[in-house]
Amino acid sequence: ASQMDVTPQNLLDNAEEFRARGIPVTWMIMDDMWGDVPAIDRPTMHSRELNSFEAAPERFPKGLAGVIGEIKEQYGIKVGMWHPITGYWHGIDPNGDLAKEHGDRLEYTIPRFADDGSRLMHSFDPAKAQKYYDIQHRFYKDCGAEFVKVDNQGSTEYLSYHKGSIGETSETLHNAVEKAVKRHFGGAIINCMGMPIENFWNRTYSDVCRFSGDFMPEDRKWFIQHLLQCSYNSLTQGAVYTGDWDMWWSDDAQAKKNAVLRAMSGGPIYMSDELGRSIREVILPLAFSDGTILRLPDPAVPCRDCLFEDAERSGKIYKVFNKAGDVGIVAAFDLDENENPVSGKLSVSDIEGLKEGKYVVYDWFAGTAKVLEKGETLDLFLNNYDDFRLYILAPIKSGKALLGLAEKYIMPLTYQKKLLKYAAKDDGTLLVWSEKKLAGFEERGGGIWAKQIRKGEEFTF
Repeated sequence: ASQMDVTPQNLLDNAEEFRARGIPVTWMIMDDMWGDVPAIDRPTMHSRELNSFEAAPERFPKGLAGVIGEIKEQYGIKVGMWHPITGYWHGIDPNGDLAKEHGDRLEYTIPRFADDGSRLMHSFDPAKAQKYYDIQHRFYKDCGAEFVKVDNQGSTEYLSYHKGSIGETSETLHNAVEKAVKRHFGGAIINCMGMPIENFWNRTYSDVCRFSGDFMPEDRKWFIQHLLQCSYNSLTQGAVYTGDWDMWWSDDAQAKKNAVLRAMSGGPIYMSDELGRSIREVILPLAFSDGTILRLPDPAVPCRDCLFEDAERSGKIYKVFNKAGDVGIVAAFDLDENENPVSGKLSVSDIEGLKEGKYVVYDWFAGTAKVLEKGETLDLFLNNYDDFRLYILAPIKSGKALLGLAEKYIMPLTYQKKLLKYAAKDDGTLLVWSEKKLAGFEERGGGIWAKQIRKGEEFTF
């Protein structure tokens, strides 16, 4: 949110903005640009080296513990710390406090090419690496942090050149990180930039891993690559890991599309809005009023008929699907490289594992419903990048289908079954499709019936 100007006041101002605007944020990441990295100016920080595990003293006079304590005490928000495996992007300052205190656990990288520079980072000796990460994560824990985001993991092969085989050095890295994380944070970690196969196979405990490159705000073309990266990576690595589809902005021109993707992703959801720019209405469909996100148990992946199509040149709609129990969710996008209109079809068979039968298809943004008989398809047309759809496919049983709360994208996660009744998980507008009139419900048209409901309120239909 603060980009190159991370300060305690900016962090507190962001927390105050969330509270003032009624955005139920429950956790915050201090992500880059907070470290003790001596620099001539902020833009050169990424070519600098880390002096200590503490925050930059000129900006954080009370240290990490001071600002984390204030955020937790004043706003009840939990805080996590970001750091790369190299200490900072250009390593550790050989003349700094960290090198002086823990130099026996550090070593220089061996340049792979003649024009490469060597940098100081943790040793790839297993015992030394484990001790290094234990010290680093214990420090963050003592400052009040409750999880970490560990970046640049995919550079292990480059950084460990001539230190051992890539399998051995990756195993050393991940064992050291994960033992420290398990000891100090109960295993709470976001693995970042770590999709190479040597990273994939060497994590023992952790579950969450970034599935894409960095978020690029206000970039329509970037969204195409982002969606393709995340959905195809979810198809492969999502079988093992919970995918992190990265941060996003709620006031970006692509904000609602980004929100839909993260709602379907099955992973964590976090924004990096600039101060004063968080939009409550864009964020709230993703979470309950207490800040709990509506998280699906599986990752969103491409529909079968999209798998081997070139979505940018095929002239066809690109669809990703997920499901919650016996309800399917499909998002449809126009990814044509020239923003030409695209077409396609929607069917129950698009959602793998969903039983055949009669379903109601609810168009979330249009607020309309259509019945699909067994084996029937729905024709889809999208005009350009800004034209997209979110569909809920709910089975029709005895002439009725339960949709869920209209205010949330992942509607089937907004209620729970209690014996012969259901209970709402939040306040909102309960939607049910029915062939016949429903007592206590207001008719919305097209077979949709609505009723205002409170959190915990039980209902039948």
